[in-house]
Amino acid sequence: MDIRNAKNNADGLTINCEIDHPELGWIPYTASPEVETETGKTVWAALQNMEVAPFDEEAHLAQAKASALAALNADYEAAANPLIRDYPATERLSWAQQLSEAEAYQAWVDAGEQGDAPATPTLSAILSGRNGSDGTETLADLAVAVINRAAAFIQWQQYTGLRQRGEWAIQAAETPDEARAVTWQTLIQDIQ
Repeated sequence: MDIRNAKNNADGLTINCEIDHPELGWIPYTASPEVETETGKTVWAALQNMEVAPFDEEAHLAQAKASALAALNADYEAAANPLIRDYPATERLSWAQQLSEAEAYQAWVDAGEQGDAPATPTLSAILSGRNGSDGTETLADLAVAVINRAAAFIQWQQYTGLRQRGEWAIQAAETPDEARAVTWQTLIQDIQ
């Protein structure tokens, strides 16, 4: 049986390699002296007569960190989904402009509507689309809705900071287990 890319595992007992499977071609395989299948015995015996690369602790740690960060980011996105799921990505790109116009408009209203109203081209265009020819929503209504949505999103930013703290902890991890211990659930427990 052809075997390639043999490397010792962290456990010091097993060896990761690739075997040329008669039906599947080259496939990953973890060989162990305890495997009792015919293939397992054949692979283990062959590996005893091959050069096996040592376990690469740095690569293992880097892989653990990358996996932990990917899982953390995926969990963060899943947790944020209820906040943003009803808004397409393209619409979310205009949120900063919407908020800027809504705050300027609300400040003008709060100041007694003195002078000319601030320019609100984005909100006016949105309002035109929302109302059509017979709608009753006002620019003031839309401005309040935008400000309220933004307030909810701003509250969420505590979780953004939490995710960033998790990223830092993963980057600082000295072992794969330390990196894997940083999860969204463990971070959330800190603020609940």
